[in-house]
Amino acid sequence: MKSHTTLGAETLQEVQKAYPKNGFVRLGIEIARSHHERWDGTGYPHGLAGTAIPLSARIMAVADSYDAARSRRFYKPPLPHAECCARHLPPQRQLPRSRGGRGFPRLGGSLSAASPNRWTSDVNSEIHCALIAR
Repeated sequence: MKSHTTLGAETLQEVQKAYPKNGFVRLGIEIARSHHERWDGTGYPHGLAGTAIPLSARIMAVADSYDAARSRRFYKPPLPHAECCARHLPPQRQLPRSRGGRGFPRLGGSLSAASPNRWTSDVNSEIHCALIAR
């Protein structure tokens, strides 16, 4: 499971050889490689911490974590919007159950300001379907 970050980055590095000046491919490499890093340095694959994690990957990590928490799974119900957002606040403002190293303090405030109705698995599914249709 943890190898998907490295495999994704390596795959995009091969694409970059064909498109060396494409900024989107470079951004994709950054996101693929670092979207499971954690603010406190306990993530993978490189154990980056804080602002050493590329901003693009921090944004993706917040969106990915939020979507996973808000989505119903056979083994868990969806969490409420406020609890999902609390995971990304500074530790002193997190709910006890949400504390951990995954939080990205400056991004968490932006996420909590978003409407809970805009970030549901239904919206995510619509976006995914639209991308596949292209």
